[in-house]
This record gives sequence, structure tokens and C-alpha cells, in this order.
Amino acid sequence: MRKSGKLAEWSVYITVVEEGSFSQAATKLGISVSSVSKQIMRLEEGLNTQLINRDTHSFELTDAGKVAYDRATIVIEMMNDLVFKLRNPSQVIEGSIKLTAPAMVCEFLANFWVEEYTQKNKYVSVFLESRESSQFTKESSAFDHIVLKSGMIGSEDLIHRELSPLRLSLCASSAYLQRAGTPKHPSELYNHQILSLYHHGLPDTFEFIKNEERFLFEFRKKSGSTTDNLLGNLNLMTQGKGISLATSGFLSRYGKHFPEVVTILDEWTIPPVPVYLVWRQRKFYSPLFKDFVAFISEKWNRRESSFD
Repeated sequence: MRKSGKLAEWSVYITVVEEGSFSQAATKLGISVSSVSKQIMRLEEGLNTQLINRDTHSFELTDAGKVAYDRATIVIEMMNDLVFKLRNPSQVIEGSIKLTAPAMVCEFLANFWVEEYTQKNKYVSVFLESRESSQFTKESSAFDHIVLKSGMIGSEDLIHRELSPLRLSLCASSAYLQRAGTPKHPSELYNHQILSLYHHGLPDTFEFIKNEERFLFEFRKKSGSTTDNLLGNLNLMTQGKGISLATSGFLSRYGKHFPEVVTILDEWTIPPVPVYLVWRQRKFYSPLFKDFVAFISEKWNRRESSFD
């Protein structure tokens, strides 16, 4: 009986846990499912303990498996950091990293940021993933890299770097307003087709503020469809399907890019949505990770200038 698992077996184990299945881990690692299974079995034999309860359809970590994952990720990260520093003593920015962001951001901003970053750093590859804020849990593997999202997830394992908040505008196409009329007060929104949004960080009730006057609009009492996709709402709005209550300010304020879009109730303000860069807490950060976080933070905080 071996005394402990090999480092490669621990890496396979971590991948299995993070991918949620042996087959997905095998695909990510570029090896067969049977190879993954054998390495996990050898690891368990070497430790003389079971890490995973598994059947033909799913698996569940044992208590020992949960402890093993938490500690092993730290050790593997330390080893990767050591190898990187030995191979790269000058701390050149290189490697691969993933950025996850809402579809709207990926479509209009982040795709350009990623292209710019990889042009400046020839030894870096970046994977841009589209996912809405409502689709995350604290266990989401996206937090192993970097996530740009609204709203916080309560977890001691996650780091939240607050960025400039997302300003919101009420928008509709000129064609819709010509057909349905332009509301002059938030109360008149109840007479219109509202493109509702289910999004983490947005309240059930929108508060409109104008000087000393406040008006609460309970938009989820309206009938109609609801989506968690900002980009989907934008497309419906530009096609004259209704009024969007939560159009990102960096889009609505630059009419030359969206000539068919009209902002309404401009004299009223809506409290902005908090935005964060989020990642899983770790003891060691590569030069790429630290540089990419700083780059994305600056790009987001200066995003509106990119539309001038």
C-alpha cells in the first residue's frame, strides 16, 4: 500500500470535484474516463480512505473528501506558484485565465477588453464566458477565476472587489413611443408594456426619485414575460416590444450607437446597482491574475468613455 497520493492524482481529484463528474473531468484533462477513475481509486487506496461516494449517475464527496479538496487546492496552488516562479523569475505575464460576465457586458465591452489584453500580452490566453448574475452559487467553478457581476454572494471563501455601480435608464424605441405614447410620470408605466427583468441585485420595486418626490413602481405585478438576460431585453426594446426598466446606462447614454433608442423620465433617477469583481480566496496570486484583475477593474470603471 502506498503511503500517499501522487501530485498528479491530486490534480485529477481537484478537477473531478470542480467539474462535477468523471466524464467532464476527463474531457478537460484530455484523458479517458477510465484513467480518471483509476487515478482516483489509487489516491483513495494510498490514503486508505474514501473521498467520493459514487454510483453510475452521480457522486457525492465524503467528509474526508471535502477536507481533502479544501487542503489539496491550496497545496496544488502553492506548487504551481513555485513552478511558475522558478520557470519565470522575471514575473512575465503569461498563462491562461477566464473572465465570466453578463451577456450584455460580453457583447458590448468585455470582448473588446479581452482582445486588447491578449494583444498586449502575447503569452496570455483568456476565455470569456457569458453567464448572468442569477445563475451563480458560492460553489460555482467560475469563481476559481474572475467573475464580473452585480450583487454579493455571502461566503467567506469569496473576495468581492467593489467597482463603480451600474447606472440604469428607462428606454424604449421611438417606434414604440409613437404607438403607445410617452409616459410623463412613473405612475403611467402601469399603462405600458414593461420588459421585466429578473436579475440579482435588482429589487422587486423600482424607486424613482425626483427632488423630494419618490415613487415606488412594483413592476413584477405587471403581466408579461420576464428574463434574466439584459441583452435579451435590449433586443426586445429596440424592436418596439415595450419599455425596458433596466437598460445599462453605458448603452442608453450614447444615442449615436443606438439611434432608435429613446430614454424616458430622464428627470427621475433610479438607485444604481452595485457591481463587483468576485473570485475565490487564495493565498497565492500569479502575476497574470493580479494584472488581469487590475486591468478589468480599470476598464469597467472607465467604461462609459469607450462609447464617446
